[in-house]
Amino acid sequence: MKRKLIFEVETATKFRNRFLKAIDEKKCFLITKDFRAKAVLIPVSEFEDIYSDKKVSLILLGAKKCSEKTAKKTITEINKAKFFSKVVFVYGYLTKKYINFFNVPDLRIILNKKGYLPIITSLKLGITSLSEKDQFAIFSFLSKPVSSKVFYKIAKKISSVKEGIVIPLKNQKPTHPVAISKKFFRKIISLRKELGIPYLIRKFKKDIHYIAI
Repeated sequence: MKRKLIFEVETATKFRNRFLKAIDEKKCFLITKDFRAKAVLIPVSEFEDIYSDKKVSLILLGAKKCSEKTAKKTITEINKAKFFSKVVFVYGYLTKKYINFFNVPDLRIILNKKGYLPIITSLKLGITSLSEKDQFAIFSFLSKPVSSKVFYKIAKKISSVKEGIVIPLKNQKPTHPVAISKKFFRKIISLRKELGIPYLIRKFKKDIHYIAI
C-alpha cells in the first residue's frame, strides 16, 4: 500500500515569507509558480518512511583528491550494500564528478569547500544531513575502499550493541570504517577541528565495541 500524503498548496511568492516557519511544521507543501506545480516540501520523517526503515546511515568522506579507479571501487561496494538508510557523500571540487557513480535510493551530497582542513570538518558536514531516526552512522573514506561484507559485519554488530562506538579490528589492530551512535553526534559537531576523532575515541574508550573483520 502506498503511503498517503496530503499537500498544502502555496504559491512560491507567498511561501517565501513563511519558509522558515514551514520547515518546522509537520506538513507537506506543494509549491507553485507561473500556474504550475514546481516543487514539494515534506518533513524528513515522511520522506525517510517512503524510502527506508533502516537505522544505519553511511557518511562517505571524499573531499580530498582521489583517483577515479579507487573511487569507483569504493562506490561499487557501497552500492552492493542494501542496508543503509541513506548515503551521505561529502565531496570536494575534485571529487564532484563521482556523484553519478552512486546507485542508492537516498543519496545526500554536501560540498566541503575547505577540503584541506582535517577530516573532522567533513564528518561534521555529514552529520548535519542525518535525522532523528538515524541511530548510528558509519563513516568511511572515498580513498579507502571497504567491501560490502565488512559493512555488513559492522551493521550486524550495531544491531546488537544499540549505542556506542564500533571499531573493526584487522590483524588485531583498529582500522576503518568506524560506526558512531547518535549519542555522539552533537559532541562531534562541537568538537574543535584540531582534536578530531582520535580525541573522541580516547575520551569515550569505555563506549567502544570492537569487532574482528
